[in-house]
Order: sequence, then C-alpha cells, then structure tokens
Amino acid sequence: LTVTAAVGSVLSGDDRIRIVHSSLSDGKCGAFGTGEHSLAVSMISCWPSCVDSPVSGAPEMGENNETEVWDPVLITESGEYNICWCNAGQGGCDNDEDFAFKAGVINARGVNVGLHFHCAAYF
Repeated sequence: LTVTAAVGSVLSGDDRIRIVHSSLSDGKCGAFGTGEHSLAVSMISCWPSCVDSPVSGAPEMGENNETEVWDPVLITESGEYNICWCNAGQGGCDNDEDFAFKAGVINARGVNVGLHFHCAAYF
C-alpha cells in the first residue's frame, strides 16, 4: 500500500494506517472500531517467503517524505476494506478518531484460506 502526499504537505514516519472492513461503522473512518485492523489482516505475509507485515508499524518513507509504503499486506477474507490513515503530525495514532482520513479502499475477492493446490508441469 502506498500513500502519496498532497501537494505542499509532508508525510511522517510516525503516520499509521488501519485496514478495516467497510461494514464496520457504515464504512466511515474515525468511527468506533476503526483504530484496529480487521481480523482478516494478517501480521505475516508469505510469498515467496514469510515476512512480518509492516501494517501495524511505521511505513517505509519515499524520497523527500512524499510517499509512505506498507508492503507486503495479506488479507485473508474476501470483502471490501477501508484504508484509514492517521497523520501523526496532527496528534497521536492511538484512538479510533485519529484514523479519520479514508486513504483508499481494498476490494479483496476470491480469498479462500485453507485451500491447497497441487500443480504439475509436463514437458
């Protein structure tokens, strides 16, 4: 996930995101429950190898602090998710209200955790 700064603004390594199912609080960021990630957001992402997901921590900052990147992100259930963003320059990122800006939407489709596929190649 990448957040890009608006013209004239600067991002901070203290900014945070929360990925919240859109059915929570009528899809509004900053409402009750939006200060926590959906349970479908995995803290570990495995492909091609397993790594900790940075979604609960600091973003990787781009050149001149014009972008923030949280990558990789793994969502384990199909659905629509809001990306709620907290600008740490406006205060802490500790409460639901701190994540009031809707930075985007993720539409996760076809997610089926627990399925195993066996592939074979023949020449």
